[in-house]
Amino acid sequence: DSMIVENSVGTGIVAGKKTGTATSYTAYLYQVAPVFTLSGTSTVKTASTDTAASTLDATFTVQVKAVGGDVTIAKNDAFIGKRIRNNDTTTATTDAVSTTYDKPSGITEDVDGNYVISQDTTVTFTVKTRIATNGTITAAPDYYDLRISEVDWTTADIDNGVTTYTLSDFKSDKAYLP
Repeated sequence: DSMIVENSVGTGIVAGKKTGTATSYTAYLYQVAPVFTLSGTSTVKTASTDTAASTLDATFTVQVKAVGGDVTIAKNDAFIGKRIRNNDTTTATTDAVSTTYDKPSGITEDVDGNYVISQDTTVTFTVKTRIATNGTITAAPDYYDLRISEVDWTTADIDNGVTTYTLSDFKSDKAYLP
């Protein structure tokens, strides 16, 4: 009986009583993987003028810790930003969203210039996302927020690790864009 199991209120379940079924999305357990922590978010809305579109900018401060071995984050397109209309995650889209980030301090690069986080090291990425209402948002005027919906990463054994749980967790404040 090598499993430690708790019920929904945190009470331990005794030996011999650990049976049952569960249904879930596919879950993966890695010996080497990143751990992502959102340590801050700022949101700035700029109103439109005669010569410029309305914009919504969100800056996410994301700590990434390499657990169990080295983790690599691509220098481009590893963090995927999405816009959400009026809290409806079914409308999540990357359309009209620009996402950028720079190399964190204290990090090395591989031969392709990607960012290598050494085992047991934590680095901080500043991820910037933006949408503008200069004709690229085809939906009606509404409240929008920006989110980090995915982070792509690799290790020595995993060529295409993807963390997608952040869609609900890593989000900016909402703002009305006309």
